[in-house]
Amino acid sequence: MTHGIRIHNTFGDDVFADGRCLFVKDTGVCFQHSGNSEAVVGSMPYARTTGRPDAWYPLLRAHKDGNTDKLFQYTNRYFHWAGSGLEPSYNAPGATSEKIPVTAATDIADQLFFQMHPNGFVAQTQLWYALTPEIVPRKIAGVCVPEGSAAHYADPIRYFIASHSGLPAPSAGYGLRITDPTTGGVRYDSRWDNVRVRDFFVVSDTDIADVLENNAVKTYTPRQPVGDPYITTSLNWSARYDSGGDKFHYPRLSWDGSAFVLDRLQINGPSILRPGPSFYINRGFTVTVADPEI
Repeated sequence: MTHGIRIHNTFGDDVFADGRCLFVKDTGVCFQHSGNSEAVVGSMPYARTTGRPDAWYPLLRAHKDGNTDKLFQYTNRYFHWAGSGLEPSYNAPGATSEKIPVTAATDIADQLFFQMHPNGFVAQTQLWYALTPEIVPRKIAGVCVPEGSAAHYADPIRYFIASHSGLPAPSAGYGLRITDPTTGGVRYDSRWDNVRVRDFFVVSDTDIADVLENNAVKTYTPRQPVGDPYITTSLNWSARYDSGGDKFHYPRLSWDGSAFVLDRLQINGPSILRPGPSFYINRGFTVTVADPEI
């Protein structure tokens, strides 16, 4: 008879059956770009149907306030980016000047988690940037925060990078280390800060459609208590244009203290942005919820 230790989580899963755990590779506070003549890569998601990114949230806000000459300033106002600053990116001749965040997320498997904001999120982008050998490949990630009842969209948002590669050397001292019997690689080391994944849930295409079309409200309650949730999502961009009154609708994901709530954010847009009655993106996404040991 062979003896050993097997570690299971709350859901009965074998924690180490599928490989290495996620650890906190880096942490920080998101920054916002103050420039008004250039954009950050990843902040222009929508297809251009009439020569501009119609129904894009920051663009709509700029038009409503009569500041279309400051389009990029409005774009940068609502986006929060993980990293410590910006540096130039590759720009094709005649293209919009863009910059990319300086970040420690330099592995394609790195995942960026963002602390929930009081106003919620209308979008999250996370993409792998590796265009030219002159620029170090990296994961670019950011969230778009809408205006709320008060102007809290500039409130700081903390983030952390979850990874199992490129980790700093563990602190000195004793701990528990588990290695892969085949490769010898480290699956777990208790001296690293662990990413405690609490739960995940799927926001389906049909959920998005119900919210955008019918003003429905969807609730997603984590199966484990979460005190200060940080989330990462798959690509999260959706919008709908209602030609009946020049209204633009966006799905907003927020945290009410015990559950995630998906509801509809409506902005009455100017007719100049009218993209045609068929403009509609309802893209479902997966949300992973975590508490970091930070």
